[in-house]
Amino acid sequence: MAFMNSEYYIGDMDQRLVRTPYGQGLVTKIRPSNDSDSSPPVQEIRLLEWEKSAKASQVTSRRPTILYSTNKYESITASKGDDVITPYGRGTITEQVTVRLLNKGKFDPVTKEPIGEQVFTKFHVQINSWKLAGRSRVKCYLFSNQVKVVRKKTLMEMNAAERVQFAMLQKKGASRMFAEKRYQEALNIYAGSIDAVRYIQHDTHNDNECRADLIEVMVTCSNNAATCAIQMQLWEEAFKYAKNSLILLSALFGKRGAKIHTILNKDNGICDAKLFGEWRVKSRLIMAR
Repeated sequence: MAFMNSEYYIGDMDQRLVRTPYGQGLVTKIRPSNDSDSSPPVQEIRLLEWEKSAKASQVTSRRPTILYSTNKYESITASKGDDVITPYGRGTITEQVTVRLLNKGKFDPVTKEPIGEQVFTKFHVQINSWKLAGRSRVKCYLFSNQVKVVRKKTLMEMNAAERVQFAMLQKKGASRMFAEKRYQEALNIYAGSIDAVRYIQHDTHNDNECRADLIEVMVTCSNNAATCAIQMQLWEEAFKYAKNSLILLSALFGKRGAKIHTILNKDNGICDAKLFGEWRVKSRLIMAR
């Protein structure tokens, strides 16, 4: 079908966030029009703001929350942290900057009025769909008309590298909560970070850099979760998390000099004194306590 090759099909996979006459919407499905092959496809759009309003009022809304339309709605306004699709693939906005352009001596072709200062938003987008050797990443500098906001991937949709990156971001948030002595909240997030990467440990498709990051996030999150459990006197949970960390470190100790150990030392900047000294001693002390 001609429809399968159109740009609409991209939105079907990525689920774009768009502006509709009824508020923000999420494109969930796209199908060909029944009229003819040349007709635009029909988009099924969840009306997110209607759903949010219905939940807030705790009243079952009789209005439909799905909009069926052949209109091509514009993307919502992008901002830092959003997932986007670009002409170069899918990525995440890491920074956004305001660009001011002075147009001296330029005039509007219609009104003939002088064009003053123009303001643009420029986005730094890290392309996640490109996989390069080692830790090389692709970053693009794009304007707002070149990016379309899409929903975040669920954990089940993430590949190994994306899960590790997600766990590392979660760990940073948990560390702030621990510093504020919000131990239960921090424990929940550390545990969630461990669960996010637990089942990718033995995936043969992962590269060595991903495996090294996986070891780092598993060990640190396990020890930190154990420390949170100690603060709340949850002794069995503390023992379980600390033992998990010790098992990983013991396995790594037996493979000193191998690729993953070398990457942890050189690329991640984690020396053996920290790996087999500080981290392993921390695990043993928690287990002993």
